[in-house]
Amino acid sequence: MKKIIVLLLLFLNCSLALAVDPDAQKYFDQATTRYLVGDLDAALKLANQALRIEPGYLGASKLKQSILREMSLTAKVLPPATVLPPPVPEEAPAAPAAPAAPAVSLALDSPEMIWAGFVLGSLALLVCFGFLAGYLKKLLSPARRQTARAAREAEETEEESGGSKMFKAISQEQRLWYRKMNWRDNPFTLDVDPELFTGHEKEIKEVLEKINAHSGHILIVGPLGIGKTTFLRWLAKNLPRREYHSVYVPRPPLEFNQLVTHIFQSLGYTQEQAQAETGLYNLTRLRSRASKRLIILLDEAHEFTIGVERPLRTLGDIDGVNLVMVGLPETIDKLRSEIQPLYERLVLKITLDRLAPEVLTELIKVRIASVGGTGIHPFKASAIEKVCEVSEGNPRRAIKLCDAAVSQAISRGEDIIGPELLTEADGL
Repeated sequence: MKKIIVLLLLFLNCSLALAVDPDAQKYFDQATTRYLVGDLDAALKLANQALRIEPGYLGASKLKQSILREMSLTAKVLPPATVLPPPVPEEAPAAPAAPAAPAVSLALDSPEMIWAGFVLGSLALLVCFGFLAGYLKKLLSPARRQTARAAREAEETEEESGGSKMFKAISQEQRLWYRKMNWRDNPFTLDVDPELFTGHEKEIKEVLEKINAHSGHILIVGPLGIGKTTFLRWLAKNLPRREYHSVYVPRPPLEFNQLVTHIFQSLGYTQEQAQAETGLYNLTRLRSRASKRLIILLDEAHEFTIGVERPLRTLGDIDGVNLVMVGLPETIDKLRSEIQPLYERLVLKITLDRLAPEVLTELIKVRIASVGGTGIHPFKASAIEKVCEVSEGNPRRAIKLCDAAVSQAISRGEDIIGPELLTEADGL
């Protein structure tokens, strides 16, 4: 039983030696196996080999001590075979006592003892692997834990900051007020949404007639905030796709090749393919094979550069290609003086004017309905009249006034917006 206890201690010691040289560990395992089956000489040689590789290997050192201890006990019991015992006539019967020690050795090396040692050794190996896995996990996970801890601390710091708390409080206050109005969100944002385009029915009809007639190019001008971009985006969304391929260009490019690349990409080309087809003549060949008319919708036409103006004139000369341009009022003079051939091909020039009060009221209703509201609620009729008066029929100005009035109502806890809140918001 002493050998079994020694083996268990050795395996437990192995479970703590996580940085042992692999070769030393291999010799140690072989020495342990030989020790279990009783081959002490081989076990001693293997243990010595492990210690030569790893002199400070505690497990191999203890194993060597156990081997030497057992070899010493065996030597005392079993004298060398070459030495014959002296004749002792009277004490001859005592000779049979010598085999007692081998009997103990045989008992320890019996299959049952070897199996018991193997089982305990396996359990010790499991403990060793458990320690090793825990060590590796501890070794590999500090960076991950530190990252997660830093993220949690940053989140907690942000949550605890005064600005974050204030933002959450304001957001909650807004949501509660919107819920009272049956609104899903704020309807008075400056996002360009063609679905909310209202007014200018006469101008829309004239533009669609000219596009349908394929007669030439169109120029739409007007002051800031009048709805030119929304008009153009509405055309991009509503032109019949079976007959037209529309390309919306939000701002004139610095170089004409950028415009051609954008057109090719809108037709399904990859960026690499489009960049390889930037020549204007390639666009002409492409148009000759296309089954749809190409409508180029150019925003901010007053920003045309010299590098774009001349090729743009050539683009406008291609059959099956029509340009719809929008810009500030000075765009008319710019085209007349700088791109005379293109100006001569304009078949329609439209100036968008301010909206009438009834049209502006309808615009406000459409926006409120888009978020789930009804009519002009929570605005009083007198407040809507004030919006029309102050904005002077400019849609962007009207939307900003309504947004400011809603903010005033939320901060005051008012459920109805009267003209007095518009007066306070009139500083915009």
